[in-house]
Amino acid sequence: DQSLAEDLLRSGLASVHAFSADQSPHGAALRAAERQAQDAHRGMWADYNAAAAEAASRQVEEEKKARHAEPAAQLAPRTEFLDVVVSELARASGRFFVQIAQPDNIAGLESLMQSLALDLKQPKPPADFAPKAGQLVAACYSVGDEWHRARLVKHMPGKRECEVLYVDFGNSEILPVDRIRPLSAKFSALPTQAHEAQLAFVSLPNESFASDYVNDSMDELRRLVEGRQLVANVEARPSNGPLHLTLYDPELGRPLIEKSVNGLIASAGFAVADKRALSTLHNQAAAAKIDVLVAEARENHRGMWEYGDVTADD
Repeated sequence: DQSLAEDLLRSGLASVHAFSADQSPHGAALRAAERQAQDAHRGMWADYNAAAAEAASRQVEEEKKARHAEPAAQLAPRTEFLDVVVSELARASGRFFVQIAQPDNIAGLESLMQSLALDLKQPKPPADFAPKAGQLVAACYSVGDEWHRARLVKHMPGKRECEVLYVDFGNSEILPVDRIRPLSAKFSALPTQAHEAQLAFVSLPNESFASDYVNDSMDELRRLVEGRQLVANVEARPSNGPLHLTLYDPELGRPLIEKSVNGLIASAGFAVADKRALSTLHNQAAAAKIDVLVAEARENHRGMWEYGDVTADD
């Protein structure tokens, strides 16, 4: 029923399927209904950001062009340097979260947390509070009883528990529902501070690749980044995925790829070159240097290469 579909879209309870809309004579009306919900931030579009969505759309087109381009027409290397700190390592995926170390960001987050603590003195959540996956909430961290902003990943009504991701730090945990509150809109103005990222040009061991070396590779990464303010170059910004970063420790001198965290972890034998990564398409010269470091680590049986080629078929 066309009117029902438009009502659902207008209420933010559904989204347009691009291919179906393109084939439908009512495609324009469906897209208009969806735009109304986005503009009013209804339903699933509560956190919708039109500028970010437009930027993501442009990035998708850029990625498509890059992946179908001839080698001579590959994308130019990106230069976007940021001061960052790594706030969380995600062992299972080989990814991590960074905070951009700008004074305004730090001061804004500290002020927000202080205000959040004062605002959430009620002993119990409101009776009508119904946690939903994807919702931005306030969550009381299990260690230290501090309130933080979090995104609700999963609600488990049978256990009266929720899995949350702390959006300003990147860590996650499972909490009882009584440690979660609705988040007032006034606490949503500050952009979330934790940005998911991965090392550019490489893949680290994860649950589906060289899983026996996940802990070793994460320990090596932690040794290289923990407690340090680093300089990151954003090699690629995928439209739907983590930032691709090259991380440099200023204490190691000039920002050479061989001295980067990416290069050091490849040299230690805990990475393989990712030839299909968007960052590799952007900067093939840097990726080639990483490839050499990986080959040297393999030849010298360092890290995950200690017993041979972990990428070979069984």
